[in-house]
Amino acid sequence: MADLLVENPALLLVLIVGVGGIVGAVRVAGFSLGPAAALFLGLAVSAWDERLVIPDIVLTVGLVLFAYLVGLDAGPSLRLSGGRRSVAAGAGAAAVIVGAAGAVWAAGAVLDLSPGGRAGLFAGALTNTPALAAATEQLDAGDASAAVGYSLSYPLGVIVMLVASQLALRRRAVPDSAGRELVAWTIRVERDDLPALGALPHDGDLSFGRARIAGRIALPDDESRLDPGDLLVVIGRSHDVAAFADAIGSRADIHLPLDRRTLDFRRMVVSDRAVVGRRLGDLDLLDRFGAAVTRVRRGDADVVATDDVVVRAGDRVRVVASRDRFAEVAAFFGDSERRLAELDGATLGLGIAAGLLLGLVPVPIPGGTFHLGAAGGPLVVGLALGAIGRTGPLSWTLPYGMNAILRQFGALLFFATVGTRSGAAFADEVGSLLGLETVAAGALVTAAVAGAGVAVGRALAMAHPAVAGLLAGLQTQPAVLAFADQRTDGDDRVNVGYAMVFPVAMIVKIVAAQVLARA
Repeated sequence: MADLLVENPALLLVLIVGVGGIVGAVRVAGFSLGPAAALFLGLAVSAWDERLVIPDIVLTVGLVLFAYLVGLDAGPSLRLSGGRRSVAAGAGAAAVIVGAAGAVWAAGAVLDLSPGGRAGLFAGALTNTPALAAATEQLDAGDASAAVGYSLSYPLGVIVMLVASQLALRRRAVPDSAGRELVAWTIRVERDDLPALGALPHDGDLSFGRARIAGRIALPDDESRLDPGDLLVVIGRSHDVAAFADAIGSRADIHLPLDRRTLDFRRMVVSDRAVVGRRLGDLDLLDRFGAAVTRVRRGDADVVATDDVVVRAGDRVRVVASRDRFAEVAAFFGDSERRLAELDGATLGLGIAAGLLLGLVPVPIPGGTFHLGAAGGPLVVGLALGAIGRTGPLSWTLPYGMNAILRQFGALLFFATVGTRSGAAFADEVGSLLGLETVAAGALVTAAVAGAGVAVGRALAMAHPAVAGLLAGLQTQPAVLAFADQRTDGDDRVNVGYAMVFPVAMIVKIVAAQVLARA
């Protein structure tokens, strides 16, 4: 069997990916290895027979795909997480990670770890695959020390941060999602001194659907004026909608959307690249089609359709319009699932090429230079292009589902290849005293990062869900984000905390891992 796999590395690769997918889906106490299971399976396979190695080109392809698409997905958060508090959170996250790198360097000196071992310990304790990849690029061919350090410290890196997230939410054992789910209320106006609709003050994000003004049902605009007795449909988080209702009147005992004779609603999928990357307010739907978007379904979450929402491929927009205009609006948005499955090779290839070129540029640092490499270059370019959204006719973003699939595929290729290159060294270390000391050091570093992250959140007066999201972003760990999201029943503050620090944490980890690998 071993001889067959040695002669057929493609078969070896798909077996590791396939069996790794089965193992990675197994959940224990809500935790699963996910794509990282391919790393441990690769380690086991190559420990069994050192000849079982996947070609390095597979590693590079997987790494580039993973890093670029992570950046592309996180890029929009650079726009959404603006503000003084976000800047402070990002600066705090950078300081915490630099401190963690210093602690790893000191621990490596005490344990007499090689530079690669220190970089791997750092990447594993902070559960960051691009950092491992960046460190691996700095090492000589055949040096598996970074992968070994990563594989030893990674499991507790996830578990310790999950525990920290639970502790950050300890006062929220019962999710308090009431008041934050998206609702649509019909509000009866009772005040007679209201300004135009666009000038009405309100808390939180709200969108306005149909209105009944002077007995006529129509879609309002910013210049519409409401008088006592008029009805207005308001969409937003329930506590924001309730506050708005109290400010202008009260909730009506009828619901206008139930009357679909004049205006109707329909979900449409965004698939036309000419629309992707544009603000909803710039689409001018009301003047073009007499239509309005009241909410956007993105992934598994509903987003209030404000003018500032940037449309992404794969979004499902809820359109309100007269039925005879639906065909025009659908053609405008694309409304094609098949089109979403078509990969835009031009933007994907150009974006990755730009990232690889950036990775070749030497960056001066005290004592020499370093390169962002095949991990950092595509990541930085992906972050930039994800934030930009589009350049003229080119839309850089990918549909949510396509990005997730390609990203996970890239991670699987990378993990499988790294594992087969490191199995023998891992087998030698895992049962040794040095291996146990490395595991303990990694757990201590993760715990210190978690404690420092909570301190940053508390200093910024962040709510418990936002602190849990900050910990997930600081650790750049989707499992922690998913855990916090589940524990809070989808509290949007978790995602806000995550977006505040994720891009900064990702970049600083990559740079720090390369510095450790060269130290």
